[in-house]
Amino acid sequence: MSEALYNELQKPAYSNKTDNEIVAMLNAPDGVEYSIQPATPDITNFLMNTGLYAKLIAVYRTHPVPEIRVAAECALDLAQSQIPFVNLENPNIQTMMGALVAGGVWTQAEADYVKDFGKARKSIAEDLLQRVATLEDVTVARQWPRIVQFGQLHSAAAAACNEVMDYVQVQRADVLSGSYVPSVQNIVALFEVHLAAQLSTQNAS
Repeated sequence: MSEALYNELQKPAYSNKTDNEIVAMLNAPDGVEYSIQPATPDITNFLMNTGLYAKLIAVYRTHPVPEIRVAAECALDLAQSQIPFVNLENPNIQTMMGALVAGGVWTQAEADYVKDFGKARKSIAEDLLQRVATLEDVTVARQWPRIVQFGQLHSAAAAACNEVMDYVQVQRADVLSGSYVPSVQNIVALFEVHLAAQLSTQNAS
């Protein structure tokens, strides 16, 4: 989540903004548009209240173009159906609305009005964090590259430690016999070699 917020904060809109201003922008309720599937009864009421349902009734049997009559009838069937929700982004529904506009049943503005009924808005914070953003979120997001770098260093150090321990374990018999006693300097030097190799591998990837 911090990475997503870090990427968001790289946008020009946040330039020269204070952290408090950024938090307010992130929590603004209309920051992101997303699609919803409205309940079929809600769509029906919407069409009736806007007069669009009456326009469908007026042409579904009498329009001179058969394809437009079919489109109007399909729209009425959909509004009267038992389907609980309507996906207004369905390609078939989009084609149907396009036909109604082409046939002069609805204007393009009216069709867009119907499409907008299947959209809602939420804050950027809700979209990225699934909650309200705080000043701490902004502070942590700004530090994300350093956090990633530290994580890589920690991972490389852990891997280098494991390799050194594996090496010492291989020499265990010599250590127990006294024929080989690794000095602290030798272990540190070995760790540094393995750490450098780990970091080089991470940077290459």
